[in-house]
Amino acid sequence: MGYLDRAIQMGSLAPLDYEKLVDLLRQAGRPAEAIAILRKGIGVNPYSQRLYKALALVYISEKLYKDALDAMQKELEIFPEDSFMRMLLAKARPHRALETTLSTGR
Repeated sequence: MGYLDRAIQMGSLAPLDYEKLVDLLRQAGRPAEAIAILRKGIGVNPYSQRLYKALALVYISEKLYKDALDAMQKELEIFPEDSFMRMLLAKARPHRALETTLSTGR
């Protein structure tokens, strides 16, 4: 983990460095840090489709569904041709609507 963390601290722009560090952080049970690293990676590499997908999947695994939807929508704004993300978003939207209805009672 140290090598990847140092590479990112030194300004690495390689999406793979961010993805690998995120994998290690998740395995270590540190999802909040994994999310922060992905957000940082997107900040320095805003056209990395892989980082948006990874962020959405981490949010889903952490049951942060609103954040996952936001990440998916942002990715589709940049990459509208992404059929995988479009399919994932289509599956998630009805669940989000149901969750909102149950929490508001409307």
